[in-house]
Amino acid sequence: MTRRPISSAELRSRESRYASRRRTTKKTKEEMKLPNPAELGIRLLENGITSADFLKIKMEEFNLDERDAFIVADMGDIVHKHLRWHEALPRVAPFYAVKCNDRRAVISTLACLGAGFDCASKNEINMVLNQGVPAERIIFANPCKQSSDIREAAVHGVHTMTFDCEDELVKVSQINPTARLVLRIAADDPSALFKFGNKFGASLEDSKHLLHMAKKLGLEIIGVSFHVGSGSKEPEAYVKAIYSSHDVFHLAKKLGFSMKLLDIGGGFPGCDNDGPKFEEFAARLKPALDLKFPRGSDDKRIMKYYLDDGLYGSFCTHLYDPEVVMKPISFKGSDEPMFESICMGPTGDEKDCIISTCSLPEQSSGDWLHFKDMGAYTVSTYTSFGGFTPSHCEDVIGQDDWQTLQTLPEDLRTLVPVDATGLSVPLSCCVQNS
Repeated sequence: MTRRPISSAELRSRESRYASRRRTTKKTKEEMKLPNPAELGIRLLENGITSADFLKIKMEEFNLDERDAFIVADMGDIVHKHLRWHEALPRVAPFYAVKCNDRRAVISTLACLGAGFDCASKNEINMVLNQGVPAERIIFANPCKQSSDIREAAVHGVHTMTFDCEDELVKVSQINPTARLVLRIAADDPSALFKFGNKFGASLEDSKHLLHMAKKLGLEIIGVSFHVGSGSKEPEAYVKAIYSSHDVFHLAKKLGFSMKLLDIGGGFPGCDNDGPKFEEFAARLKPALDLKFPRGSDDKRIMKYYLDDGLYGSFCTHLYDPEVVMKPISFKGSDEPMFESICMGPTGDEKDCIISTCSLPEQSSGDWLHFKDMGAYTVSTYTSFGGFTPSHCEDVIGQDDWQTLQTLPEDLRTLVPVDATGLSVPLSCCVQNS
């Protein structure tokens, strides 16, 4: 049985209808609140009781009831591992492979933490979406997908997906031509417990051919992915794969693709048993990523920020003296990566642009920027254009400066200098041209 391809217009229409029905999908991270633990079947342990303590308590209860074997899943361990990941690999956003454990409690906990999700089927995608996760935080990471799965994912707004062969490219071009594709390349750790190189991943030569084919089909390729295998024991396998990914990025750039995503797969140790710890893997990955994918070089994002003050407010003098260079100061750490940025004022006027180009760390809504030495007329030329009110001004003086003011000698308090005869000396004069 064959089905006709979905046009881009029809796809957008279906996606719009679905988005209006699924009210919880478009929530932001701030809005994502973990439901009451009891609603998810999570027992909230009292202060001081650990999961190990709870295990012993249940063992005693079950001995009395003569029940069967049981499992205790510690959601707190997920929270700690998520924080541990961000500490070790701050540049890499974690995407959880749902196939590992698809229990609602696990998905909801990770969703509240702001994690992304790696889904292999439409059922996994629906499972994640039903927990209120935005479609943008899902990657359909199955290089060989059923047509019906691609179709349903597209209707739900999941457009980021992997591929590694010609047939998949043709299939995607017919069903979802607006897909954001990620090319999976071959990578293997010979010491890994489960290897995927024989099943998934394109060679460098095949990758070149697939890039040309995608260009011919008018498809968008946004990045590269790899997976060295589950239960990896060799950090160097990741380093080698990162280098190979960089080669593919280079090929893609020559063809006009603008790749922005590198998916480093999984296979990291989940427990601190024998073998390298997760931090040891991260210690090898970080320099490789910084070398081959340095922040600020290939990442050409231009950040645009809308401030609650602008050229019709405290920055009004900038209209008449544009030569003055305004330098915003961020309160982020000095070691944060820098991005080319634009600072806009709050009004609807397109000319309400405070700074057309500057360098800033990435800012979030609610962050503060500091502008020093605003100068004369900052307060007096403020307008209410657009209904915006003047910025509140706090007049302050330091203790030492106040003390200096109080103890000024009398001769320094004289407003106008005087000559020896006691007559005022004019501060300006008019000279006639002879």
